[in-house]
Amino acid sequence: MAHKNKAHSNSNALICQAGSPLDGSSHPDNSMHAIPHLPSAELAKDFHPSMDFVIPLLNALDEGILFIELSGKINLCNRAARNLLALGEKQIIAQLFWEALPDNLLGFSMQQALTSRQVPLTKDIFITLKSHQERCLKVTPLLFLDEKNPQTTSPYASMILANPQGLLISLKDMTDINHLQKAAQRNGRMQELGETASLLAHEIRNPLGGIKGFAALLQRDLSEHPAWQKMATSILTGADNLNKLVTNVLNFARPFHPHIQPTDLMQLLKEIKLSVESDSHLSGHIALVLEPFQSSPSPAPKVPVDQKLLSSALLNLIINAIEASPHGGTIRLSIKYTHSEAQISVADTGEGIPPDNIKKLFKPFFTTKPNGNGFGLVEVKKVAQAHGGSVEVLSEMDQGSTFSIKIPLEKS
Repeated sequence: MAHKNKAHSNSNALICQAGSPLDGSSHPDNSMHAIPHLPSAELAKDFHPSMDFVIPLLNALDEGILFIELSGKINLCNRAARNLLALGEKQIIAQLFWEALPDNLLGFSMQQALTSRQVPLTKDIFITLKSHQERCLKVTPLLFLDEKNPQTTSPYASMILANPQGLLISLKDMTDINHLQKAAQRNGRMQELGETASLLAHEIRNPLGGIKGFAALLQRDLSEHPAWQKMATSILTGADNLNKLVTNVLNFARPFHPHIQPTDLMQLLKEIKLSVESDSHLSGHIALVLEPFQSSPSPAPKVPVDQKLLSSALLNLIINAIEASPHGGTIRLSIKYTHSEAQISVADTGEGIPPDNIKKLFKPFFTTKPNGNGFGLVEVKKVAQAHGGSVEVLSEMDQGSTFSIKIPLEKS
């Protein structure tokens, strides 16, 4: 029995030791990705692996693993858990969970669960990172009590801690799956919206054409009555604005059919930069900088894109960046390549975007501009998705914003 307690003490020392693999530092062995699911009958009774054996396995898992003692002390946190919870360098080992982290961080009260000895079922939670991006995690809690009265048993409990007493929590990143599910739902809604928008556009534009025609006649015939003529002009302006709104809704609902061709993205950015700089209204108080390649293969690959659609999306982002920099500044255009995608970024040094607005940016009709219609960034996202890509935004108030379009190097 004394030998078993000694092993337990050593295990805790290894887990809590600063700089150990479970503390977030690297480990040379990354070849394994999961502990195989073996039936308990296949584990020998005298199989007691050392922590030198278990720690690399835990750190090689894609799933996050946390173990919280019944007292609330965090006894184990593998590398994946630190990454999924965006803990960075924060030290949490040997601290009480509700003192080191928010008590409800994992979707339930940790203190209440440990006190009542009852844990919720598996659930999905959403965590907002410092970049204001949202991460979806599947949280699976398993409660381990004494061996005589276990609520939950596992053949691997003793591999993690001797005589485990507490809560073992598995964290699985479901962000990509969640995005795919939302995209499928959105595509269904888009199809319905497209059909509805077409019907509405027809019903609105017929009377709208008559209103605009009669208003134009009134404007012409009321030249001797300036006040009345001004009213007719207002009717014309309102009819034009309504027609633009109907057009935007139709374009939003109508799917793109991109004409894909291999494209030199740097050359495309040079042409866009030249176009912006030639317009004094756009570039008068802004320095537009095209940065060299980042992490680029040599030579840079040609990316399958629709040049007109992508140019329109990037020009939209540049104009937004200029409007976000009323007092001047620098806008940087850059391209970064990875093994699977190209990332085109437009970064400004403007006013930044309030955190509450980040989630609303790509929703139709949301705008903070006095004369905006809320479809600019919607079109940008739609262009990215038409290429099998995505749009990401990072922003800090009074520091600026960076919008990045990510496009796969191979056509999906």
